Amino acid sequence: DRLIRSNGGEGTDGILYPGELAIGDDVIYDQIFRRVLETRGVIEADVEIGTTDPPGSTSNISIDDDEAAITSPDEVSIDVS
Repeated sequence: DRLIRSNGGEGTDGILYPGELAIGDDVIYDQIFRRVLETRGVIEADVEIGTTDPPGSTSNISIDDDEAAITSPDEVSIDVS
């Protein structure tokens, strides 16, 4: 939910969050990584983002000028090891 609230999209609570990104703003990997590390209990993480399943990148995601980056719980996966 932390990623959804920051990027935008519908959270697990059913609320549609506008996110901090404006239309046309790219998704910046370092910002996603920072949000993950800010999560209580996370002390180390390997984070991959992308527009494919499974994501496999640590690169920023370019967003077109007339699009908005949003996500959903179905698009976020967490593996604990």
